[in-house]
Amino acid sequence: MEFNISLARVVAWPAVVVACVGLLRDPLSKAISRLVHVRYKDKTFEAEFEQTLKRATLEADQAALPPPQPEPEGSERAVSLRRNTNYLLQLAENFPEAAVLEAWRELELAMRETIRTADIDYGLGLSAMTLPVSTVVRELRKSHPEPQLFDIVEELRVLRNKVAHTVDAELSTVRAKEYVTLAKRVSDELWRVVGC
Repeated sequence: MEFNISLARVVAWPAVVVACVGLLRDPLSKAISRLVHVRYKDKTFEAEFEQTLKRATLEADQAALPPPQPEPEGSERAVSLRRNTNYLLQLAENFPEAAVLEAWRELELAMRETIRTADIDYGLGLSAMTLPVSTVVRELRKSHPEPQLFDIVEELRVLRNKVAHTVDAELSTVRAKEYVTLAKRVSDELWRVVGC
């Protein structure tokens, strides 16, 4: 009898915990799927990056941005202005953070070229290539036929800044490739407007 009582004492709390987890399994799994900040071996960065990237991709889908186009045939200038997507995707395999930075650089070049073709005088001897990115985005938002495109650009800029300024940021190859693909979709749209 005494053995049964001591056994019940030992098994009671683990049984209560198992029962609670079993009963709360569905609500807990729903709550965990909505987490933005996850701290497990410092994976917060990846979780935040993924959530912002998903939101930006959804916006691109809603704006009906086509998937990245193959590199153009045509003028040497058009070909040199557009970076080969395959290069960036290969870069993401070994250096995901570098691929994000390069994809942003390509997108920024497309934005600057788009605003340069508008031939706007900003005074003070500034050209489209020397304007701050925030000014470029603001001017393009005012003049582009699809201003919601620049909501996506803003989210890509925030992600790029997180990669550039987070010490020991570890980004997965998958997320870097998703970023490259989305940045390419946006830059293709900008190049389309420019006519390259």
